[in-house]
Amino acid sequence: MRHLYLLRHTKSAWDVPGQSDKERPLAPRGRKACRPMGRLLAALDPAPDQVLCSTAVRARQTWEGCAKAGGLDWPTSFRDDLYLATANQLLHAVRRLPGSTAAVLLVGHNPGMEELARALAGRGSDAAALARLAEKYPTGGFAAFAAPLAAWSDLAFGAARLVAFETPKRLEEG
Repeated sequence: MRHLYLLRHTKSAWDVPGQSDKERPLAPRGRKACRPMGRLLAALDPAPDQVLCSTAVRARQTWEGCAKAGGLDWPTSFRDDLYLATANQLLHAVRRLPGSTAAVLLVGHNPGMEELARALAGRGSDAAALARLAEKYPTGGFAAFAAPLAAWSDLAFGAARLVAFETPKRLEEG
């Protein structure tokens, strides 16, 4: 069984004139959202063997904030190809993972993360998680998938089971 976790960056700031999109940092609300998401990540079973994170400042700060909050020290690669990647580009990145990787966390952006999550969810997906995913994939949204694959190269749309979908707001309320 392979496990794929998708984390959209938390809320970013828009108030710095002349700043490029890639350089936008997290807003105070985004930094705060890293705490419950970090605790959620710390409870993952299995834990990721690897984290693939976009090089955008807001994605890096999300991963770093979550890692600090959850006490996580997972091997991490910061990758330019994940910045604003489409669902197909994200799928391609996952399909290239080595066979020794049983679980991976992607930290990235919408619309690609949401499109990938919706496209991957196949037969046997959790109905409540699917309903929440269909409603919205907000900043800080997290999707967990399980897929009975011999190799990551076999991952295809509809070939995974959505087992959880959480948001910072739900975790803070709950």
